[in-house]
Amino acid sequence: MDESGRGRRPKSRGNNVDELSEFEIGLNSDAIFVIKLPDSRSLRVVSRSLFLAVILLALPSIGSIIGAASNAPPLYDPDTSNSVENLPLLLRDLMEDGLITKGHKGFVLIGSGFQGIEDEFGFLRDAGVDFIAGAGNMADAHQVFDYMCAPSFSGIELMGGVIKDGGLAIAPLGADLSAELRLLRSFKIVYLRRLNDNTVVAMRKSTTENSAAVKQVVCGIATEKKEAALRGLEDVYLEPPRQKSGFMSRKIKFLPDLMRDALDEYPRRVLVADDSNALDWFYKNYPMRGQEFEVYEMEGDWIGKTGVRGEDYVVVKAEAGVVEEMLRDKTLCVVDELFLECEKGRKKGYWECVALYGKVRDEGIAVHQWW
Repeated sequence: MDESGRGRRPKSRGNNVDELSEFEIGLNSDAIFVIKLPDSRSLRVVSRSLFLAVILLALPSIGSIIGAASNAPPLYDPDTSNSVENLPLLLRDLMEDGLITKGHKGFVLIGSGFQGIEDEFGFLRDAGVDFIAGAGNMADAHQVFDYMCAPSFSGIELMGGVIKDGGLAIAPLGADLSAELRLLRSFKIVYLRRLNDNTVVAMRKSTTENSAAVKQVVCGIATEKKEAALRGLEDVYLEPPRQKSGFMSRKIKFLPDLMRDALDEYPRRVLVADDSNALDWFYKNYPMRGQEFEVYEMEGDWIGKTGVRGEDYVVVKAEAGVVEEMLRDKTLCVVDELFLECEKGRKKGYWECVALYGKVRDEGIAVHQWW
């Protein structure tokens, strides 16, 4: 308990009073009501016990929700007209909630199942809402639609660039929530409903201009595959190398190699660095997989200037002081791989930079030391 929550114990009056007695009240009209709180250790034990009890009580409900999500029929199948009939119900409900309004233009990922039920969506056009259905690859389009609906969030994750800032991503939850959690880096949940045994979620895309949008980024969340990859990173140096060449000569285990990632499914691949030497080294050593990287200088509001999102692949080289600031304001959470510079002449001790390395790693970010 913090200092403001502690009170002083009254002196003993000689009577045998239990320290944990709840209260004492005098008999005169000026009686003082005294609450004796248990010490901080007892409070911690009680609070942790209550928290554990709540978790144990909630486990059956959590299990039933996950089980229902994995066993429920799909909200709609893009290639069959039967399940597609659920879509009008969903879109009408979103309109009633004011999330889809006049002037909006939307895209629904759907195939041949749309044929024969076009009339079911007439209410959208009557309300002045444009509606496009198709199964084509629109990954190259950028900020075209005000809302997008798909059978799963995995499809939206791959095509999220077509959604405008402030637009909606709509899909049912799946058994594997990894795609949903990754989208929470740049989306905020605004709608949650049960529809025909499916839990449907609508997320609003954060706007680039809104500096508070970065606050919506979720740190500390990584898929099991990425967690396994992070365990394969090279060991941390507890002392700086005597020669700078020690960094260049060691074997760095890059994230694309550990993840076996071709880097071809990201909307953008971005490199942000604070010196030109890092750029030269990057082009000579980093496994770019034949993909093109956009290059930006590390300065000021680089998040706003680059417009990077959680769905982009972002590599950053920065000095420890800058990384500390990024960690505090959560902008570091959009980074996939970081090269952390721990220079010998910094005001804080080298061990503090090593501790910073651990904090970055705990946020689910692949981090390497740089000298």
